[in-house]
Amino acid sequence: MVLVYSTLTQVQYTFLSLLGSVYLGKDIKMGVEVALKIRQVEHSPSKLSHEYNVYTVLAGSLGIAKVCWYGKEGIHEVIALEYLGTSLNDLICKHPLSVRKTFLYTFQMVHDICLCKKGSH
Repeated sequence: MVLVYSTLTQVQYTFLSLLGSVYLGKDIKMGVEVALKIRQVEHSPSKLSHEYNVYTVLAGSLGIAKVCWYGKEGIHEVIALEYLGTSLNDLICKHPLSVRKTFLYTFQMVHDICLCKKGSH
């Protein structure tokens, strides 16, 4: 297990397992599971920094994870997100979507994209 310790926020997270490109982690102080994304800082602005900005714009939208913490740890950039459970990809692989559900998900995604575009102006 790898421990990420933030000296900026005094929040501790521990990595539990890998979920694709996202790690399942645990907020040690609160005891809740979180999704952790970690990238090595290569140049600025980074992809993770952009992703943080997108989450900030979409904050409060249905199905969008809340950002618990974002910052740098040594040579790494870390974003801790509210853990929402199984990914859409995993759900689709286990249970193919009906036409109705496909349209419902599509509507939600288009709505979120519109919010993102609206927030960037």
